[in-house]
Amino acid sequence: MICVLFYASSHAQRAIVDDPINDFVEPYRDTTDVVDRDRRILVRIFADFNNDGIRDIALSDTYHWGNAGSDWEIYLGRQDGKYEFLTEAFFHPLAFRLEQIKKGNSKLIVYMRDNAVQGYLKEYEISSQGFKEISSRLLKTGDESSRDHAEYWQLFGHLYKKPVSECCKLYDYLQNPKVKWQLGYYLSEK
Repeated sequence: MICVLFYASSHAQRAIVDDPINDFVEPYRDTTDVVDRDRRILVRIFADFNNDGIRDIALSDTYHWGNAGSDWEIYLGRQDGKYEFLTEAFFHPLAFRLEQIKKGNSKLIVYMRDNAVQGYLKEYEISSQGFKEISSRLLKTGDESSRDHAEYWQLFGHLYKKPVSECCKLYDYLQNPKVKWQLGYYLSEK
């Protein structure tokens, strides 16, 4: 079973950074383990996570990923061009969806894979003040003729056709922050 953790902090205590990608990779800058740095793939998603009209970013690296995804750090964009750390969330870039609720609020829907035939559909409300869980229910996706399977593909199928994430090698980013990012969450051999 997958344990889903969301780490919330009060609005006043959250870190504000100029460049969330630079902040995310900072712990790897001085590591002597070049092999470890070379294996890590950075993944980013630009989206308006809190529906305030300002671009936000979610960041992860694939080093500890499994079939269900991994932890993502979500940063909310601010009017002054800086970013504010919102939370750490666990999801897969092909199994998440944002829906607008109202200005300044959105709903994050994620499928938390439990095994090959089922998982949990979880919904969270996101705003600049934080997030809260709205619902969680079992979704049995193993039977292709089931209502749950159809719901999964209705919610997330578009991401398989047109991914919204981009990736690059951590080592390449550390050498040149203007490195070209590739569409998707894994690097092709192109």
